Amino acid sequence: MIENNTNKIEPSIISFYSNIEKASLMLIGSSIFTFGCILVFNENINFKLNLFKGIMFFLGIILFGFGVIVSFLLLIRKKPMITLTENELIIFNVIRKEKIVKFKDIKSFFIVNTYHRGFVSSRHIFVEMKKPSEKYSNSWYYNIYKIFGVEMVNSEYSLQTTFIDINHKELLKILNKKLKQNVA
Repeated sequence: MIENNTNKIEPSIISFYSNIEKASLMLIGSSIFTFGCILVFNENINFKLNLFKGIMFFLGIILFGFGVIVSFLLLIRKKPMITLTENELIIFNVIRKEKIVKFKDIKSFFIVNTYHRGFVSSRHIFVEMKKPSEKYSNSWYYNIYKIFGVEMVNSEYSLQTTFIDINHKELLKILNKKLKQNVA
């Protein structure tokens, strides 16, 4: 009699990459807004006529110009956004260096939604640490969180799930499963 083993063998390293569709939409939207503002409102950037309007348009162009740069970097990116190993969570950032968090130092994960006019504009998975690092616990915002009793006071790291090519609920399930494996 032949036994059929249906257990799935999970890989020891799981990587999640950037979502190409969302990065493309951001690139198109930011490019249209940036170059459209430059072409259409070119006379409003004249600081001699109206200083406030000129500064606001200039800041808007810079903001959406950074959107073009970040979305372009997401499109050409070959490295993953998040990597899960047996014992570590590695968070890669588009501009800054990666952050390595050991599962043994993590207490839990939870989702925070940011709303704009009733719609979810971004989702973050916060990593609640058992004990935050000394640098983080000496920061001014940590002390403000502690004074007001904010739930995320020990959440030193977060994962923005907007541009990751996985649903935030699925990612949270995988993270919690990895956390349980490392606690046991």
